[in-house]
Amino acid sequence: MNFKYPLYNLNDEEFEKLVALICNKILGTGTIVFSAGKDGGRDAKFTGTANRYPSEASPWSGRFIIQAKHTIKPVASCSDSEFETILRKECISIRNLKNSGKIDYYLMFTNRKLSGLQDPKIEDFVSETVGVPNSLIGDETIQLWLEINPQIAKILNLSRLFLPITFYEKDLQDNCCCFF
Repeated sequence: MNFKYPLYNLNDEEFEKLVALICNKILGTGTIVFSAGKDGGRDAKFTGTANRYPSEASPWSGRFIIQAKHTIKPVASCSDSEFETILRKECISIRNLKNSGKIDYYLMFTNRKLSGLQDPKIEDFVSETVGVPNSLIGDETIQLWLEINPQIAKILNLSRLFLPITFYEKDLQDNCCCFF
């Protein structure tokens, strides 16, 4: 990949739409998206057999809960203590969904960096805490899926994220400290 979309420049709603479009592709058109606001640990759901997740040869089948966790921090990582706090709170929601019989699989998408060492630790933590098979999809995988599925980037007009910042002379004059 020659470039990386700066997904931290999206707002939460735009990131959730990106996740929904990816899920529509990897899970299926039955992906149901919820409105913004209190979501009880769910930004979207899917019920059925996934098109191609985790693979076409052996797709998961059942009730999926999809959660999007967006950050505006360009260097944010899944190793950050802030993310650990988010994950612990999400486990409470997942447990509630499991206790009410509304979840078989949990997918969390984030635009944070995800290392190969951190990934199994997080998946094991969620599995051991709530007993639900899960996957954490980080920025690297989202970037790859955008490259494979350029129509998603086109639908969301993600190329706009590469536009240069515009400076106006008047703004610079009004906001600069003058030392002369």
